[in-house]
Amino acid sequence: MKNAFFYFLKVLTFFGILFSSQSISAQKSNEISHINVQNKADSVKIDALIIEGRKYSQNLDRRAPNYFLHALKLSGLQKKVNAKQQVDALSALGFYYALKGSHDSAKYYYGRLMQNGLEHHNQLTVARANIGFGIVADYQADYETAIGKNLLALKYAESVLDSNGIAAASGNIGNSYIRLKQFKKAIPLLNTAIEIYTKKGQKVSAANNISSLARVYRGLGDRKIELELKLKAFSMFKAANYKKGMATVAINLGVYYNGEKNTEEAKKYYFTALKNMREINDKGNIAILYNNMSDLYLNLRQLDSAKVCSDSAYYYASKSGDKLSQYDALLGQSNVLHSMGKHEEADKFLTRYIALKDSVLNDKMRQQVANMEVQYGTEKKESKIALLNKENSIKALMLLN
Repeated sequence: MKNAFFYFLKVLTFFGILFSSQSISAQKSNEISHINVQNKADSVKIDALIIEGRKYSQNLDRRAPNYFLHALKLSGLQKKVNAKQQVDALSALGFYYALKGSHDSAKYYYGRLMQNGLEHHNQLTVARANIGFGIVADYQADYETAIGKNLLALKYAESVLDSNGIAAASGNIGNSYIRLKQFKKAIPLLNTAIEIYTKKGQKVSAANNISSLARVYRGLGDRKIELELKLKAFSMFKAANYKKGMATVAINLGVYYNGEKNTEEAKKYYFTALKNMREINDKGNIAILYNNMSDLYLNLRQLDSAKVCSDSAYYYASKSGDKLSQYDALLGQSNVLHSMGKHEEADKFLTRYIALKDSVLNDKMRQQVANMEVQYGTEKKESKIALLNKENSIKALMLLN
C-alpha cells in the first residue's frame, strides 16, 4: 500500500512538471508571438513614416526630416526590424539635405549610411552611400569626386544587375559631364537612366533625366529637340505635382524663350518657377532664377529692375552654399553694374567671379577627370551602358528587380 502511495505521488509530480513545463512553453510561445506581432507592427509603422516623409521631401518641406528621424529611431530600437529600413531612412535624410543645400548634414547621413554598409558587409548600401556622396559633390561643383563616387556605385550595380543603381549612377555621371560641357558623353548615360526609370514607372526620376538631356541638346545647339524635351519634362513634373522639378524646368524654359526674344513666354515661366521655388524655399535655384530674370531686364534695358534681380540673386546665392549659383550671381552683378556705368564696382565683382570659377573649374581638375576615366575604365563602362539600351538587356533587369 505504501509503495502504491509513493507511486501515486510520483505520477502526480510527473504530470505537475509536465503541465508546468507546457505552461511555461506556452507562455514563452505567447511572448515570442507578441514580440513578432510587435516587430511587424513597428516595421509597418517605419515603412509608413518613410513613405510619408518622402512625400514632404519631394517638395523640400521642412517636416520631412522629422518622419525620417522617427523611422530611424524606431528601427534602431527594434533589433529584428528589417535593417533595410535603417538604410532607407539614412538615405532619405541624406538626399533631403543635399537638395536643401545643407551639404554638411547630407554628408553626415551619407557617412552613417556608408558606415552601416561597411559594418554589415552590404555592398548595395555602400553603393547607395557613394551615389549620395556623388550627389553632394556635384552640388558643390566638385565634379572629380562626383564622377568617382558614381563610377564606384555603377561598377557594383553592373556586377549585380541592379537596375535602379545603374539608372541613378548613370544619370548622375551624365549630369557631371554636362557641367564639364562634355555633352556627347552624357547622352548614352542619360538615355540609359530614362529608359530604366520609364519602364519601372518612376516618372519623376525619368523626367529629371529628360530635363538633363534637354540641357545636352542646348549645349549641342539643337534648339528644336531642346524645347521638345523641356516641355515633356515640365508636363511630367506638373502631372506628379513635383514643385522642384517644375521650378527647375520652368527656369530653363524661361531661358529658352528669352533667347528666342519671346519676352512674354520667358516671364511666364520665370514667374511659374519663382512661385514654386518660394513654396519649397529652394535658395540655390531662386538665386539662379533671379540671375536669369536680371538678364531678361538687361535685354529690355530696364536697368533698375535688372539691378533688383541681380541683388536678389546675390543674396540667395550667398545663403545657399551652392557654388554654381554663387559665381553666376557674381557675374550677374558685374554685368548689371557695367550696364549702369559703374565700371569700377563691376570689375570687383568680375574679379571675384573669376577667382571662384577658377577654383571650381580649372585645367588641373579637368586633367584629373581625364585620368579618372582611364583609372575606372569609363569608356569600357559606356560601351556596357549602351548595351543596356537594348530591349533584351532591359527586360532582364526588370525581371531581376
